[in-house]
Amino acid sequence: MQRTSLRYARSPLTPTVRPSHARPASTPTPTFQFVATLRVTRLGLLALLVLSTVACDQATKHVARQALEQGSRHDLLGGLVQFTLAENSGGFLSVGQALPSPLRLVVFTVATAAFLAAIVVALLRSRSSLSSLHHLGLAFLAAGGLGNLIDRLLRGGLVTDFCILRFGPLHTGIFNLADVAILIGIAFVIASHFSRNPAPA
Repeated sequence: MQRTSLRYARSPLTPTVRPSHARPASTPTPTFQFVATLRVTRLGLLALLVLSTVACDQATKHVARQALEQGSRHDLLGGLVQFTLAENSGGFLSVGQALPSPLRLVVFTVATAAFLAAIVVALLRSRSSLSSLHHLGLAFLAAGGLGNLIDRLLRGGLVTDFCILRFGPLHTGIFNLADVAILIGIAFVIASHFSRNPAPA
């Protein structure tokens, strides 16, 4: 008997099954993971710097309000450092106290809040384009601005100042720790600019 081999014809509608050669999902390289970890660590340290500076600023202001009387003065180091309590309605180093109240609200509260938000965005979006000095400068600026902004929000637009430095006939305006942080931040940002763009020989 002749054996008949049965063959099944493939339907033209039957899809062709091919072995899957899908490329596995790419995994982060060790270098990428290291850079990401470094960035998160840097942001964490900057946040810690901001929070600790704000905490110190608020603590010193609280002590000044408790220990000093309005208008009184206490000298330290032969009058080089003077402690006196003042509630400042102006800005940095009492600038702008004579401005009308609505304008002070816009300039020293609304604008400060917007400036702080811009700094936070700059820190979060920054990559390697900003130096460590620049990052530190922005962090100190944020800490100083936030410290004084907390005062304005909680104390009816007033900021507690309590320190004056005197050098013979010269003296600073009355300031607080947040003002010092702002000065440090400005100095770091300027130093960062000159370190990235050295003066031609």
